Amino acid sequence: MSSPSCLRQAASAGASCPSCVYLLHAWCFFVFVPLQEKPYISARYAKMWYKRSYTVGIRRKFDDKKQIWSFGGFKCGFTKDVLMQWGEECLKHFDAGGTEEEVKAGVDRLCPPKD
Repeated sequence: MSSPSCLRQAASAGASCPSCVYLLHAWCFFVFVPLQEKPYISARYAKMWYKRSYTVGIRRKFDDKKQIWSFGGFKCGFTKDVLMQWGEECLKHFDAGGTEEEVKAGVDRLCPPKD
C-alpha cells in the first residue's frame, strides 16, 4: 500500500510513482465524478431527441411503432435537460396507466405548441 506522502508526491506535477498516480486517478474518479442516474426506459413507449429541431419525440414501441407527438423547439425557452426530463415523465405516466391524450394534454400545458 502506498503512503500518504507518496500520494502527495503523485498529486504534484513531478509524480514518479506510477502505481500512486493510478491510485490517485481512481480515487478522484470515484470521489469527484457524480453518479449519473440511468434514464427511465419504458417497455411500450420511447422518447427521442431531435437536435436539429430541438424537440423531444414520443413514439410507440408496439403496433405501428410511429411517433405520437413531439414537444419543445427553439422558441419554447427550455433547456434540453428539462425537455428530456419531461419526456421521462411522459413515459412514467404511460406505464402508470395514463392515456396518450391525457399525457399530451399535460405536456401541452407545460410547453404549449408555437405556431
